[in-house]
This record gives sequence, C-alpha cells and structure tokens, in this order.
Amino acid sequence: MSVSTKSLLKPYIGPLNPKEIKDGIAFAQANALRLLGDAKLLLDAKRYPTATALAILSLEEQGKITILKRFALLSDPDEVKLAWKEYRNHRSKNAGWIIPQLAAGGARSMKDMESAVDSKSEHSAVLDSLKQVSLYTDCLAAAHWSSPDNVIKEELAQSIVWSADVMWGAKEVTLREIELWREIVGPYYKQPGMMDAVLRWQKAMVDEGLSEIEPRELAKFMSGMRTN
Repeated sequence: MSVSTKSLLKPYIGPLNPKEIKDGIAFAQANALRLLGDAKLLLDAKRYPTATALAILSLEEQGKITILKRFALLSDPDEVKLAWKEYRNHRSKNAGWIIPQLAAGGARSMKDMESAVDSKSEHSAVLDSLKQVSLYTDCLAAAHWSSPDNVIKEELAQSIVWSADVMWGAKEVTLREIELWREIVGPYYKQPGMMDAVLRWQKAMVDEGLSEIEPRELAKFMSGMRTN
C-alpha cells in the first residue's frame, strides 16, 4: 500500500459542516438499506447466520445517523473527537436495535425507551456478541465450541432482520434540516432548555414543510425527559 493510499484511509476526526453531515447521513442510509436488502435475500435463502450478521450491520449503519446529527451541535474539539470515537464503535451504534421490541411491549415515550440508547446496556453487548457468533466459530463457556449454523436458527434470524427493517428510516435528511438543528438546538446542547429548543426546531421544520410531525406530538413522546 502506497503512502498516498494510507493517507486517504486515515480516519478523519475533525468537525463537520452541515453539508458534510447531510452527505454522511445519506451514505449511511443508502448502505443500511443495501445491507438490509442483502439480509432479506439471505433469509429467504435460509442462510440464517449471514442474514443475521448483515441485519446487525444494517442496524449499526442506521445508528450512525444520530451520531452524525450530533456533530451539528458540537464545537469543543474534545467532544468532536469523542463523537468520532462513538461513530466508529460498534456498540455505540447498535443500542437502538431493541426499540421495536420495547414498542411492541407498550413503550410509547422517550423515557420508556431510555435504555435503548445506552451503549453500555446489556442488550447492546448481546447484539455485538451475536454478530460475532453469526460470522465466526468460537470456544465459549466451559470449552464449548460454537459455529454460526448451530447458534443462529431461523426464528432468531427473522427477529433480527425484522428489527433492522422496523428501524429503517427512509426519510431523506436535508441540508436545511441540519442547518436548523445547529441554529436552534446548538446553543442549548447539554444545557437547560435543550428540550424546549428541540420543540422549537420541530416547529420550524413543520413551518418550512420539512416535517409533518407536530411539536405537541414530539412533546408527548419526550414526556418525562425534560431538563428544565
């Protein structure tokens, strides 16, 4: 590998402007959809371990979107570096896979789904481990050998592919959406009043024809999570 090629592959860890954020989200969405489509094809072909692995990768790509939106709110170089660390950490991106199960169990607010965004939660570790055993043989527990075909059965594969499908967000994120997010919410990031700023952002989104979700609907979903 040449020096120039190595430099091109060096991970970027600096700030992102709104257009760069929007472009990154578009790439993540497209790749998540491709991986999900491949997972469905393999599920139909009864290739359950690989279907599971690709569905998990799709979930991880979708998890990048939330992290990328956060870049619009960051100005501190240390926080920018931390965001990039999370962006490239698998568990930071896969925590949300449990949301469909929580919703099916009756979760209707952000408070109900709080555990779903915790990358240190047990379900995040479970999914990461599941990805490994979907792809590799390993020696587990009391010298027990595992292989993907023995661990990943049809029902489990269907469940993970279903979660990735439910979590798929097809809505295009526009440059104006990111600009409004930075302009309205940015000054209140991690500060009292951030939740109110998010509601003002949602109102601006509706006013500019970028969303059909009324602020009162978002406020209901965020109930129990207010910081002021």
